[in-house]
Amino acid sequence: MPVLTLLVLLSGLVYMLMILYFYIGWRKLKDFSVENKKFTTPVSLIIPVRNEEQNIPGLIRGIRDQDYPARLLEVIFVDDHSDDRSFQLISENIAGMGNFLLTRNNGTGKKMALQTGLENATGNLIITTDADCHHPAAWISTFASYYERYHPKLMAGPVLLKSNNNFFQRIQQIEFLSLTASTAGAFGAGHPIMCNGANLAFDRKVIEDHEDIMQTRFSSGDDIFLLHRMKQLCPGELHFVRSNNAVVTTNGQPDFRSFIQQRIRWASKSRGYSDIDTIITGLVVLLINFMLLWTLAGAFFEPGMFTFFVFLYIIKTLPDILLVTALSSYFRKNLWLFPLMQLFYPIYVVFTALASLTGKHSWKGRRY
Repeated sequence: MPVLTLLVLLSGLVYMLMILYFYIGWRKLKDFSVENKKFTTPVSLIIPVRNEEQNIPGLIRGIRDQDYPARLLEVIFVDDHSDDRSFQLISENIAGMGNFLLTRNNGTGKKMALQTGLENATGNLIITTDADCHHPAAWISTFASYYERYHPKLMAGPVLLKSNNNFFQRIQQIEFLSLTASTAGAFGAGHPIMCNGANLAFDRKVIEDHEDIMQTRFSSGDDIFLLHRMKQLCPGELHFVRSNNAVVTTNGQPDFRSFIQQRIRWASKSRGYSDIDTIITGLVVLLINFMLLWTLAGAFFEPGMFTFFVFLYIIKTLPDILLVTALSSYFRKNLWLFPLMQLFYPIYVVFTALASLTGKHSWKGRRY
């Protein structure tokens, strides 16, 4: 029991301090708004596409309605060998729009699609997003304005999930919000650990000067490997854009199987991490979730272990609530869901960590 007590106290204390550190980082970020609309930055927006026919019309409308000057914007769709009508729909919907380009992936997978887009891009500022996302009209303007004011080498923006009020979708929404909160907080603290390629911008020259910056040997992680390399090359020049106009929304996974496959895909890239901040964060998260499962399971054989479980549950939940509610007032309406999510969270975290060791997963009709 003394060893267990030490592990419980250590994992709980370290996790609590880490989340409070992210909370302080979030508080350091300043709200940003566009003040000067006399833009000068050529922007290339790259959108990899695979089997997104149901999202194409809305995606193109949203990009077409952006308030950034068309003379400074090029939009590059890269079709990653879609099996549906995505290529045809894009071609039909962008007909006559001179600053919209459709091309096919020179390789296979999202990373190669991004590389294909970069080879066709001419803008100084590269922005990436996903084909299933929705964007406010001032989204590109906000990134460009921030770039012109502060000249960062990389900018990350918030990504939130939409919800159709389905219970599973709402649980995903809150879980994803916690990821976004940790992302923003780590940026604010000066030690970014992750970002999301659905809402990312970076200086093209940095990419051009270095080969395989996204580590194409891994099927996932175009965004996080880029972040890690940029931390090495441009320390202190990576920013998080805190603005409502920088928020991108996307859809959750339709079912539990898709959700687990997505998380295994995300976790599988961790074998390639070399960034110490990300490694430590991942280990702390894995440790406290493993301890939660261990103490709960052990309580069936040794009732005294239930006290340890309750302690860990409380010390994990309270700072998590503090961080997530600081990011989004929406969460307060669904506060009652958080305790339920905290019970589910350790199971899937430990499971996906173990499942990712093989690296095997399926995604969008492909097996890796």
